[in-house]
Amino acid sequence: MRKNVANQRWRVFSFNMTNNVPVTGDAANITAKLSIDFGSLTPITDTNPTEVEDGYYYFDLTQAETDGYTLEIFPESSSANVQVIGVPGTFSLSTVVISSANLPLVSGSTFAYYRGTTWGINISGIGSSGSDFYFTLKPQSYIEDTDSTLQINTSGLVYLNGVAQNNTSGTLIYSPDDNGTISIDINTVITSQIHSGVKYFYDIKCVDTVTDIRSFGSFTVKEPVTHKI
Repeated sequence: MRKNVANQRWRVFSFNMTNNVPVTGDAANITAKLSIDFGSLTPITDTNPTEVEDGYYYFDLTQAETDGYTLEIFPESSSANVQVIGVPGTFSLSTVVISSANLPLVSGSTFAYYRGTTWGINISGIGSSGSDFYFTLKPQSYIEDTDSTLQINTSGLVYLNGVAQNNTSGTLIYSPDDNGTISIDINTVITSQIHSGVKYFYDIKCVDTVTDIRSFGSFTVKEPVTHKI
């Protein structure tokens, strides 16, 4: 969920309180209220949600309904013995500030790679200006760069598992073609040292005259099933 952005959805889950079985076909009886920044509860503009399947439904949110740093949802059903919960119940949002040049932000990108394999990451549409870029990977965004799981810039590898590096085991190449493209290659020596089974977050930041985030998203490192070969 992003702050003050239109065309977003909030998923809820409905189940029978007596047997914990998911409830389907109940959209017309489900409503919800929102609290923005711990304010008063207000009915969601989308009166009834759209059913997905297996007890899941979603509400469409207006831009104004996402204009806060903390959003809470309070769904309910008028059907007997039916409990509805938000998935999740609370969102803590942030605003990504882009430079005055109105450079694009490529968001929502999700990557998944196997540990111990060569990673080739390509992201396009990040803007045709800039020259000094950083790709940073962490399990939590608040962690200092010096403790990054992985950080690489246009000069090579910077940090690996919190240890400073100074080598070319990884490369980051920026091209202004196709409205800006970043190509990142990281060899097996490096990727074999990154823990699998952890959900990471990444961003790509331009640190030229104007510092701005050009892309962000989630990143999963998977463990290979076959280790011998």
